[in-house]
Amino acid sequence: SPTKFVYSQDPLVRWLSKHGKGYKVKIVYEGVERTATVVSLHFCDDMNIYGGSLSDLQHNLGIVSAFSKKTGLKLNGMKSAFMTTECEEGEEPAHCPTLDGEWHGGLNGYFVPNEGGENIIQAKGWDEAVRTLGVYRAASGCLQTQETVLADKIESFMESMGGKELPIHMARTVFNTVL
Repeated sequence: SPTKFVYSQDPLVRWLSKHGKGYKVKIVYEGVERTATVVSLHFCDDMNIYGGSLSDLQHNLGIVSAFSKKTGLKLNGMKSAFMTTECEEGEEPAHCPTLDGEWHGGLNGYFVPNEGGENIIQAKGWDEAVRTLGVYRAASGCLQTQETVLADKIESFMESMGGKELPIHMARTVFNTVL
């Protein structure tokens, strides 16, 4: 069941929270500025993994890789993407993180990535859309990217309908499914 799946991911979330190397963000809470470290965001079966540097991101992906090997969790490489804000527009980073490698040293250990392999997470261009936690985003932060992707999806769906009309309750369900 979906609930059991979410509960099964709790050990991964705890491992990442305790031993992951995240991205530091400043927040203001009740008038006091604080620093929070964001390692990952999870919603149902979606994960966003963060890092303050490529090596931090690789470490965190090593945790995900080790967890998936031990538990049998299957990761969908086709839906995985690597976004960075450090590269210039249109350039791809020289190195991309991978899920291939070995974890050493227990929970507070380290990951040794393999060079090459089939589980390299491909880089997305500066303005390429990536769907994360149900929202299309681009590393550039450009909202037009999301609008373009959504417009294309709606147009494609409408063409596939061939002019058929749906009752409103079905149209809502289909619309939410398409997006």
